[in-house]
Amino acid sequence: MPVITTRISGTGTDKNGNIRKLTPREAPAIRGPILEATLTVSDAQQEALVAQGEEIKSKVGTVMFDSGASLSCFDIETADDLGLVIIGRGSMSSASHTNHPVPLFAGKLILPTITVNVENGMGANLATQGLIALIGRDILQHGTLFYNGLDGSVSFAI
Repeated sequence: MPVITTRISGTGTDKNGNIRKLTPREAPAIRGPILEATLTVSDAQQEALVAQGEEIKSKVGTVMFDSGASLSCFDIETADDLGLVIIGRGSMSSASHTNHPVPLFAGKLILPTITVNVENGMGANLATQGLIALIGRDILQHGTLFYNGLDGSVSFAI
């Protein structure tokens, strides 16, 4: 059973505007359950690109475990830049938006020790939050997520 354990870190701004390192307890509350991963094309698209002698693009960035997301999401601009295949359209709802149409992408997330093929990744504007993807319940249902706020760590086993 592959397991990922990561300690969340980062910096924050105090009330005087000074930048300081976040404590292990503050980091998950401010940054969320995040880790670094690579977003790239699906296995099927990778095979087609190799057969055509074309470049396989990928991007390393921050992803977040999101138990509130029914489906995993890819930053739409990153997905477009990487040339992820649009496999259809979906309808996204959130706390701030009613149902609105979004593209569905096929892609692959390469996490430390775990590679996840995402067949229906919803396109979302995630770059403004510093994210390239969200790992939703479509992936979380296959594993165990442990969020340790006291330690500032997140573990995911699949």
